[in-house]
Amino acid sequence: MIGASTTLRELAFLVCTAFDDAGETVVLSGGGAATIYAPEAHQSRDLDFIFALWSVDGQVSDGPMRALGFAERGGTYGHPACPYTVEFPAGPLAVGDDSIDTWDTLEEGGNRLHIISPTDCVRDRLAWFFYGRDHSAYVRLWRWPLLTRSTSIESHAGPKKRASPPCFCSSCVVSTVRADSATVAKPHE
Repeated sequence: MIGASTTLRELAFLVCTAFDDAGETVVLSGGGAATIYAPEAHQSRDLDFIFALWSVDGQVSDGPMRALGFAERGGTYGHPACPYTVEFPAGPLAVGDDSIDTWDTLEEGGNRLHIISPTDCVRDRLAWFFYGRDHSAYVRLWRWPLLTRSTSIESHAGPKKRASPPCFCSSCVVSTVRADSATVAKPHE
């Protein structure tokens, strides 16, 4: 089932479905989500799943991972036949202080994948750039076809205060899938 030729996308669907089948909801975020949305622009080597209902102690129910053949080492799950790793960062599901209460669910080949929305994914990658100083997240972000066609981002601070990191609240980040027109985000008061 999982082997050397398993893609990151296939693995994401397998892991999420295994947890769904066990009665747990995990949501893909981070670079793995970026890779699902824009594989030509972003390549991650790991998957970060956040439990929809998380506990403060961060304990992972790893029965589904073990059933898939993964072993845990230092908080990271690895598979002997697969080059990708899986992690379960502590929740809650959020970008900065902005809680994420909804996500997308994709279905493929009888498997399911709960994944943050494309808009939240853009917000997450920008947050990694501004707060985590991950410059590669910014560079890869602008290669996204969705972003270059139809997403505009503007800061609360407005155009004169570019030195400050922008706000990543949903009101300030607007995304649309219509390729024929651009949407301009207007900062809220």
